[in-house]
Amino acid sequence: MSSIPQNHFDENDLIDCVQRFFSKHHVGKLLAKCNGMKEKGVSPVSLLRYKLSNIFIGRSMYMQQRTGSFKEQFSKNTFYRFLNSTKTNWLRFTSLLAADIVNNDIRDLTNQERKNVCVLRLPFIPPASFSTSFLNRNKSVMH
Repeated sequence: MSSIPQNHFDENDLIDCVQRFFSKHHVGKLLAKCNGMKEKGVSPVSLLRYKLSNIFIGRSMYMQQRTGSFKEQFSKNTFYRFLNSTKTNWLRFTSLLAADIVNNDIRDLTNQERKNVCVLRLPFIPPASFSTSFLNRNKSVMH
């Protein structure tokens, strides 16, 4: 007897959605601006697309290789070298991608008269001179 998982979905639909996202937001151009390109071999865009697709599908490269369903044109080493590359400025890439999403998708959803604000929630790191008792008494400082 075969069972159908509760969250059944078509993997090809999710992969197509990721492809449309990459095209719409020009992920390849953003990667190039952040030194995320390779001189030869597999396209860095296809490596990143593979990673993002796996996240949404809920699969891992490890399990695909163990089960024999890994059918990509690159090796595990190529994939991990790209993701761990110190040459690629990942912070700049994610910032540019976020700006593109906000400017092209989210901005039109709000009234033109509203002010655009970016809220960054960074972890509160107290100076070394703060005592623990001060922080316990003043928890509002940490929020």
